[in-house]
Amino acid sequence: MLNCLKLSIFMVLKFIVLFCYSLLAMAEQQSIESNYHWGRGLKPAGNSLTLGGYANAAYENLDHQGNKVAIDDLSLFITWNPSSRLHFFSELEFEDAISSNRGIRFSNQTFLVERLYADYLINETSKLRFGKFLTPVGIWNSIHAAPLVWTTTRPLITERSVFAAHTSGLMLSRDFIVNNHNLVVSVYADDSQNLDLKKNRIVFKNALGTRINYEIIDHLQIGFSFLSFKNQAVFNHSDRNHLFGGDFLWKKKGFELQSEFAYRHGGQRQGNEVGLYLQAVAPLGQHFSAVGRYEFLNGTHHRNNLTETGSINLGVAGIVWRPYTPLAIKTEYRFGGGDSIIAPDGFFMSISTFF
Repeated sequence: MLNCLKLSIFMVLKFIVLFCYSLLAMAEQQSIESNYHWGRGLKPAGNSLTLGGYANAAYENLDHQGNKVAIDDLSLFITWNPSSRLHFFSELEFEDAISSNRGIRFSNQTFLVERLYADYLINETSKLRFGKFLTPVGIWNSIHAAPLVWTTTRPLITERSVFAAHTSGLMLSRDFIVNNHNLVVSVYADDSQNLDLKKNRIVFKNALGTRINYEIIDHLQIGFSFLSFKNQAVFNHSDRNHLFGGDFLWKKKGFELQSEFAYRHGGQRQGNEVGLYLQAVAPLGQHFSAVGRYEFLNGTHHRNNLTETGSINLGVAGIVWRPYTPLAIKTEYRFGGGDSIIAPDGFFMSISTFF
């Protein structure tokens, strides 16, 4: 049985690698006039319509939970720009489409509408967005596509059980220039109870929030997030939650330092939660980078229909190889969590690519 599992893992990873290099070979053979470019999608109707997306295959070996290999993300992007002021975007995703312990499934729980919205440019500094979009809390949730992030695992404080990853409603964003640097202020209102027809597993009932992001210097930006929300009776609780968050991101010459902090006040029945992570990235040469992350979480945690209270301290150490811009191959080890349900120790690997 173990040999069969190892063989299946090897075959899946081999297929993904060959697929990625096949895409590269096709891209290199294309002329400048070609409508398809690896990582930037296909433009079947000139510049107004673009088809693209990304795929992610992952392997994990967790303490007391065994091995698992899966193609856990297969997303299709559709972008349409009918005019200079109007922009449409959708992301349709198959989540956990192929898994070593569940077989092939295409159920209502697997197919997700990740994003479906329209942007209207009011003027050069103001934009109105309507539809379903990623909840603008912190840094990670807004860029969590697998080829863009540095680790296979996601920081606990950014998980969907802390706040819903998606918002269905309206958002107004305004750009300012303060001391010759960009300041972006966004306010948004959610009504997922009535607007989200294809709901994800954890969604808002309704919410109000704001996001402020300021570029202090050329390589450093800081952010502040506030969110007041009620969930769709998730975990049998419907108390109004209030979340306060802060974050920063510094990037220079391949080095990165990123952190997020969040405090969620959920009332007596749901409990409070506070946490943070600090992540550092350093280039190693030849398109390799080293990644390290520390995470802390304290309070009442809701994961996998279970509720626990206490503190978690864990570390993540890994290596990322990006031989080409659209492709990321990651290996990492998570340790010190001390929790077999929420954050079990173990080894993770993933291969992801834009197409």
